[in-house]
Amino acid sequence: MFGQLTWESWNRSKGCRYGMDQKFFAGKRFSSIFWDAMRLVFYDEHGKPGLLYQEALYPLAENIIALNGRRWGFNKQDEIAMLKLGNFHYSFPFMTPLYISGPDPEDRNKNWAKAYGNTHVDINFYDILNSARTGTGFVKTVTFPENEDGLRLITYFIAGTVLHEIMHNHGFHHPDKVNWNVGSDYASSLPYVAELAVFSACPEWPLLEAALTQGYPSGGFTCCGTQPPPSALIPISQIGWRWCNKCQGMWYGDVPVVLGFVNSGKCPAGDGHVKLQSGNYSLTINTWFDPGQHLWRYCYKCLGMFFGGSGNGKCPAGGGHDPSLSGDYSLMHDVGTSAGQNNWRWCNKCHGLFFAGHGAGVCPAGGGHDKTGSWDYSVPLV
Repeated sequence: MFGQLTWESWNRSKGCRYGMDQKFFAGKRFSSIFWDAMRLVFYDEHGKPGLLYQEALYPLAENIIALNGRRWGFNKQDEIAMLKLGNFHYSFPFMTPLYISGPDPEDRNKNWAKAYGNTHVDINFYDILNSARTGTGFVKTVTFPENEDGLRLITYFIAGTVLHEIMHNHGFHHPDKVNWNVGSDYASSLPYVAELAVFSACPEWPLLEAALTQGYPSGGFTCCGTQPPPSALIPISQIGWRWCNKCQGMWYGDVPVVLGFVNSGKCPAGDGHVKLQSGNYSLTINTWFDPGQHLWRYCYKCLGMFFGGSGNGKCPAGGGHDPSLSGDYSLMHDVGTSAGQNNWRWCNKCHGLFFAGHGAGVCPAGGGHDKTGSWDYSVPLV
């Protein structure tokens, strides 16, 4: 369950817990409705999967993308990683859990939710409740009845809003101007697609659909107030990555020596990797605002770099790669040498990163690596 958002991965602020307990809808505390929303999409406290991890949202997202006719700011691999596998970055051993807080007073009457950085989401339950009761922010004729049907509607609405913000935590954005109309840049973005996939799973979906097809009304709340990355933020870089001239793969060559043992990983060409003739490569890690492709991972078994957004591939140490000690790496692609040495490729057999400038190398899945379907990745040299 690496990378998946489990029950233990949530963390609410004290103020959020207190505020949610003071607000009610249809006689039920907002805090209880909130946890029902999390159970609905992710995992409950007993490990039972919700809609996302049942892969029920992915076909709904595909329908929405087909309706819009395009993707804006994301690709098919991103969609699979986020909305089919739910491969998030909150559960790494050294990463902060997803942190939920309530809105600051100045944020009320503005947004349903807001994302900060790569782990923090504000849930504006004041405005969500106001929207549910009055239609403000949707269309004034769309209100949620304060009964079981209304409770179900607000549960799906909260769940969709949280998933929308999670997409922002993972670097996916949309235009600042909200435009819910089919085919717009906003409607074609991954945060909106994720949100609408949850809404469309609701039995009362026709009520929400009627509101959305009328476009976004003036004077209402916006879906989110995501904070753009300040220009002063500096990406986090990790040096010590090396090219192996036996298998052509990228591997981490600066693992500390333990009890006199030098760990050179596992090379599919036999024995360990070698860094002879390799430069010292630098990879961006745990930088949510980096524009490169995220979800690249370090495998602690073979020490190699692989793409974790489409499964764990094939590891030369046996089985799939193990990303349990990895951060979130991001790689620039299709930019030539402007971002470093290019012609690094993703292998569609083992999912590893390899240099294609000296042939296909050796793949742990057999034969040489296969770059079919890969972008042209660039990796900086120190």
